[in-house]
Amino acid sequence: MSRKQAKRLLKANPGFEAWLKEKPEEVTKVRENPTVIQGMFEQWKKQQTQKEQLERIEASYRHMINQFNELNTLLQRADQIAGNVKAINKNIKASKLYQTMLLSSRKSGKKVV
Repeated sequence: MSRKQAKRLLKANPGFEAWLKEKPEEVTKVRENPTVIQGMFEQWKKQQTQKEQLERIEASYRHMINQFNELNTLLQRADQIAGNVKAINKNIKASKLYQTMLLSSRKSGKKVV
């Protein structure tokens, strides 16, 4: 690869240029032999692809955690509702028992307190 092609490659890929500037020893190699820039560009592209894949995995993981937390919240609410239903049923049974006692007391003439 000629120097002109290397410059075009760097201008066309500012991210690659920034990555290369972070590595002074690599810049020296490119200045001495512009043909090595193609291999470095392939290495950078591979790193970028891996970085994007990792970001997608992290986003999926965060989404999964959010879904799990929402499910956990729903299960807690369901437990609360179940507890409320049990309390209501208990009160209904107590009320029915009281009504039964009240009816029987009316029939027998005894007062229920």
